[in-house]
Amino acid sequence: MKIVDRYILSVFFRFFISAMVVLITLFTLILFFELIGDFISSKAPLYLMGAYLAHKMPEAAYYMAPMAVLAASILSLSLMTKDKEVMIMMSCGVSPLRIARPLIGGTILVAAFAFLDSEYLIPQAWMKSEDIYRHQVKKIEDFGSVRQNMVWIKTGRDDMWNIGYLDVSNGLLHDVNIMRFTPDRSGFDFIISAKTGYRQGTQWVFEDGMERRFANGAEVAELPFRKKNYGFTLDIAELKHAEKVSQEMNFREITSYIEHIKRSGYENVRYDVDRYVKITFPLISVVMGIIAIPFGLKARQGGVAFSGITFAVMIGFSFWFLFSMGVSLGHSGKLPPLVAAGGAHLLFLFAGAYAMLSGFRPREGIFR
Repeated sequence: MKIVDRYILSVFFRFFISAMVVLITLFTLILFFELIGDFISSKAPLYLMGAYLAHKMPEAAYYMAPMAVLAASILSLSLMTKDKEVMIMMSCGVSPLRIARPLIGGTILVAAFAFLDSEYLIPQAWMKSEDIYRHQVKKIEDFGSVRQNMVWIKTGRDDMWNIGYLDVSNGLLHDVNIMRFTPDRSGFDFIISAKTGYRQGTQWVFEDGMERRFANGAEVAELPFRKKNYGFTLDIAELKHAEKVSQEMNFREITSYIEHIKRSGYENVRYDVDRYVKITFPLISVVMGIIAIPFGLKARQGGVAFSGITFAVMIGFSFWFLFSMGVSLGHSGKLPPLVAAGGAHLLFLFAGAYAMLSGFRPREGIFR
């Protein structure tokens, strides 16, 4: 690595670390004030709040990294431009893109660490933080669990629900088996099996199923049905925490879960979108760096630097808006999963590359 590369990287990472400290601090403070009321009302000890916030740090670093890259890229290049360092390098035959190359390499390194964070740190830390908040602070008893990609739920009336695939967002249960035990727990009172189930008013509606009744431990009746209502009190909202969420799975696990869903004959584009997001979200750091480069290299005076930074930050927030909108449209099935997760990247990547290439005259030798 050449001296100029080491220097540019040192300036970039100095600003990046400072920006990360500021952004993670803001993230922690917002989270603290958002949840402090729950901790106080639950009379939870102070160390639980500290443990909860500590387990949120991998998530904070993951989500704050792109904005830290944007700020660090603009500030490092603006500082070198203002101090005439960029002009000196260019007068020695170093092209603007050659100056930007180590910075892009730095953003790729940040993206790689963000991906590793989402693979190995966030899933475990997220589940631990949920355990602290739900069980130790709110004292909520889980009545559902996921085993071998199937949901098992124990309700208060000696009922056991087994759900092959739980789609809370659409209020649907697939491959449902409901087993009610006898009061002495010696056998079954009845078993209901259905292809699908959903909540309607105060009742549950099951379709394409079979009801089996028992007496003295022996099956006495088998009643198939096309559609039937039952008065179970279980609320679909209560199933939210039994549903597998993308935060608790890494890329391999969410891929395996998607394959399980598809083998069962179901489709859920939400998980497909979330799988691609696990790859494209870390790459936002690279896009932010490329967006920032042309503005940083043109900040020759304080006023220009300020306007360049302001404009680039506006572009950054515009990216976040389009990215979030794309993911939402993908979750609703209105965009293909890959387009939903990566469409904003391509749009802003091309815009940033165009701004870099068109912002410098050919005689400057931008590729040298």
